[in-house]
Amino acid sequence: MELSRYRVIDAYTLEELRRQYHDADTNGRIDLLKEFNEPHTLPNFPYEIACLAVEDSHLEVRQWIARHGTYLDFRDGTDDTVQGERNLIERLKNDPDPFVRACLRENPVFLRPIVGDFRKFFEEATHLERLGLLRNPALGSDTGRFIEKLFDPDDSELEIDMGQRVELILAYLTNTKAIHLYGEFIYAEFDEIWRLISRWPKEHKLDSVVYPVLPAPDDTKAEIYKNCKESVRRKFILKGCEKKDVKTLELGLDDSDESTREIAEERLRRLSWEEEPPLEKRIQDLQRELHIVAERTRVIDNWVWIVFVLLVLILIFSVF
Repeated sequence: MELSRYRVIDAYTLEELRRQYHDADTNGRIDLLKEFNEPHTLPNFPYEIACLAVEDSHLEVRQWIARHGTYLDFRDGTDDTVQGERNLIERLKNDPDPFVRACLRENPVFLRPIVGDFRKFFEEATHLERLGLLRNPALGSDTGRFIEKLFDPDDSELEIDMGQRVELILAYLTNTKAIHLYGEFIYAEFDEIWRLISRWPKEHKLDSVVYPVLPAPDDTKAEIYKNCKESVRRKFILKGCEKKDVKTLELGLDDSDESTREIAEERLRRLSWEEEPPLEKRIQDLQRELHIVAERTRVIDNWVWIVFVLLVLILIFSVF
């Protein structure tokens, strides 16, 4: 095993890195930071280099370190007042640019010290910062109840208007890692959120995103399906159905609306294709295999003729 050049940071390599940083343009500086951000490659950012990024005059560099920096708290546990300066998270929280501050909220390291106090941090944040916070992939088990409150159209505790609430919900729905954590540690599926979305006014169109994206028990889907008066909402439910959603799919097949029945039939076909390829694909695969066999047979036939000719020639020359 060989140690890379920057596996050991001393006065010499630190000065080398500092000069590389100063000589690089914006993209070059970000590339240098990325090298130290890759897991299992180099050690964490040297504090001195991380400071250069946090104080960089280029917004793009500060945005990158705020969103992607994997190690930003360099305090060593002492009570020295200087240690406060080594917590770069606090310095980025006070960055003069509002978007840099919002980018920090998307960084998983930002959430590590606020477990159990998420509501407080949400209330202290601006709307732009909240949009970053809802995209943080580390949102998990400790924020489940808050997420349900966010999806509640009748909630007044969060003190946000409906427009902001919709934007925050949509931001969260793009956060696939957090959605996976929520489903894994809180519930097997998003039962309560489905019930809350069914109460939203249809003009917000959240059902068109939630129903196809978030899983829910078949009983919940079937119950909400029965109470949907608009066929367009029922179609959204069907588009998110899986093989286990037998009751809901049966309701779709028996729907009074023809186009809704067609959606249910199409969904069933697609689900069956996931296990067994459609007939057309199997025919194409068979044709491809037959073509390969034919090509191999043709090659063999050619070799047979060549061998036959060689044998005839050998026989002729042996006679004479």
